[in-house]
Amino acid sequence: MTKQFRSLLEKLEEEVMNIDVDCADPDVALAMPFKPHNQTSNQDIITGALMNPLYKDLVMETITKYKSEPWEIIYDRVAVAICKQNIVNIQDRVLLQVSCHILHDTEAVLTHARRYDQFFKEAGIGRDKYCIKIPIVGPSMVAAKILNAEGIRTLGTSLFGLSQAIAAAQAGCLMVSPYYNECDAHANRSLWPDVEDPATQHPSSFRIISYLQAYEELYKRTGKEQPKVMSASYITAKEVVASGEIGCWAVTLPPVLLKELAETPDDSPPSGIPKPNHPYMHRPSLSKRLAHMVGLDPLAGKEWEGNQASLDVDYLADGGAALEEAMKKDAVVLPRLKQAVDLFNGREDEGKEWILKTLKTLA
Repeated sequence: MTKQFRSLLEKLEEEVMNIDVDCADPDVALAMPFKPHNQTSNQDIITGALMNPLYKDLVMETITKYKSEPWEIIYDRVAVAICKQNIVNIQDRVLLQVSCHILHDTEAVLTHARRYDQFFKEAGIGRDKYCIKIPIVGPSMVAAKILNAEGIRTLGTSLFGLSQAIAAAQAGCLMVSPYYNECDAHANRSLWPDVEDPATQHPSSFRIISYLQAYEELYKRTGKEQPKVMSASYITAKEVVASGEIGCWAVTLPPVLLKELAETPDDSPPSGIPKPNHPYMHRPSLSKRLAHMVGLDPLAGKEWEGNQASLDVDYLADGGAALEEAMKKDAVVLPRLKQAVDLFNGREDEGKEWILKTLKTLA
């Protein structure tokens, strides 16, 4: 009897970690051999969908219906409508991101997230089926804490450093998204750590291990749920596999990597070890292969003296001032955060111009 084909994608989902889809196209989720858990997105993805002929009827119907509203209301309503199309193709949540133009304005972040909440409700999507992505800075995490207390769950994204990870936990975020590769590395491969063994050699692996260990310790101390780590921004399939080895709860993947992993056969025997059903309870110790990485940080810079962010600092106090100060002291957080913010702001601005141009044609 011919052995049934099992892909590497299926192995990762069945034995290692949750697989999420980083794309709004329903056909991508439908092409997967199983339902992805979540559908993530951002302004890059939503603006791309806005201009995609696939969504022409939906977009024009929404613009026509709300043509008297400000452009940002139309943009957000289109985003929710696109998410609604895919809700039946995933197991858990759809995600939308607040505008990166407003991250240092707590009230503005609250307003935007609550607007999403209203539009999801009007679309018949309950709070258990969506999550609001908020890039992690001081004022935005103050807003995230308020939103989570209200029942509007959030994901702390654009995560590049341990102080950000701890702040997201203090805000009560449901999930966090570390970027395995900085945004600019996707276009400029000179910035990409092209290593043979990403689990032990890619500098982001060291930082993600520190996030996971911090959350495990916080869970032990408090008994309270800590953010689940849903890592993002991958360039190769072996980076995805590495993220499972270092302990990520989930990865969110673009279509090209989903396709590659689905077409890659997995010839290994079943591990016999069930996939963890909780991110931090009874978490196994790091393997011998990874244990030496604890406390190391190749991204910290030559002047780093081994000090890491503290679990005992209130990073949200005084409007997030401690987090802002800690981010300044980190060698890579602010430059990489700027890359992400510039990307998302640029794409949101493109969406704005496209909507305003379309409104003129309707007039």
